[in-house]
Amino acid sequence: MKLLVVEDEALLRHHLLTRLTDSGHVVEAVANAEEALYQTGQFNHDLAIIDLGLPGMGGLDLIRQLLARHPVRGIAVSGFGMEEDVTRSRAAGFMEHLVKPVDINHLEQTVRRVVATAPV
Repeated sequence: MKLLVVEDEALLRHHLLTRLTDSGHVVEAVANAEEALYQTGQFNHDLAIIDLGLPGMGGLDLIRQLLARHPVRGIAVSGFGMEEDVTRSRAAGFMEHLVKPVDINHLEQTVRRVVATAPV
């Protein structure tokens, strides 16, 4: 799988990059929406894991822009997990919504499930 990780917190971004790469994925990890939009112009990703609380353009707007470019599966990551937060994520185009702190094993299971059940 070709994954795009968009996370502004450097330590978490590095951790996700390392773990997902170790799991056999090709991973691009960036700190903000602008970098993500640039990377998607260079590299078509199968799945995007996006922090909703990004500086500048937030994750909801980012997934909308990514989906306008090409089909991509999306997993939202947020500090908020109320029903309305999940509803907003899904309405924007995310297939899953995970609440921080994210358990890496749960994330890997979610990636596998999304890929297996959702055609792009």
